[in-house]
Amino acid sequence: GGSSWFINHKTILALNFLLACLSSLKLFFVDFNSSKYRILLITPIIILVPAIVYTQSLINIALLPLLVIFVLLYLQKKLHKISFVILISIAVGITFFNSDLKKTFNNGNSTSVVNLYYSLRNGEINLDADPRSFIYYCDLILIRNRPFFGYGIGDVQDQLSNCYDSNNFKAKHKQDRIFNSHNFYAHLMLAGGLLPLIMFLWMFWFNSKISFTRKDYAYLFFLIIFSINLLLDNVILRFQGSLCFAFFNSLFLWKNLNNVTWKKQ
Repeated sequence: GGSSWFINHKTILALNFLLACLSSLKLFFVDFNSSKYRILLITPIIILVPAIVYTQSLINIALLPLLVIFVLLYLQKKLHKISFVILISIAVGITFFNSDLKKTFNNGNSTSVVNLYYSLRNGEINLDADPRSFIYYCDLILIRNRPFFGYGIGDVQDQLSNCYDSNNFKAKHKQDRIFNSHNFYAHLMLAGGLLPLIMFLWMFWFNSKISFTRKDYAYLFFLIIFSINLLLDNVILRFQGSLCFAFFNSLFLWKNLNNVTWKKQ
């Protein structure tokens, strides 16, 4: 069957799950901290954390500790913090030694990511590695050629595809497969040069400063999660990613700038 129009990418799927977990924790500790029904807010986390692991989106699996840090920021008593860390350690230990989970991750996807690491570390192009091995090579080459003004939004993909073809990088992949820059910061440079990149980074810095000053850790972690995902995928160029970021970033920013509280009375 065809892929869903709404979710068809493991990174986007895992990112949405991770943000849903973060939202549940925010509701639990901040917005409904005095409600007797708030324990129900833990249910989505119990379901979605394993789902994130099984998406095999390695970047979002690596970001799961942010949820632990978020909880520790709101737990008041030292005993509660220690108990929580012990509980999480046991859960991680059981998960790590799960033989079925190891089999799930023992596949070409995981192997290609390992090869990507060695490829980037050694500065070599390894066609057995994740395609990012040659994608980032072309990103850098093209950015070096036109660092100040880029190539224009409409010509970015053509420039990347020409680079792949001229270096025969797609030999081990489907020839009709389209590989974008897989780094949104690189995409901004390729599309418009330094100015769009500076403006985008300034937006992240401005919003992060507001969230930190207001101690809105949910918003701060939201920005961290997105900024790291953008290093490895152009999630904002997809409808699902751009809608999610635009909606929740605007909502968080409006709440902080207007000092709005949503706590249940």
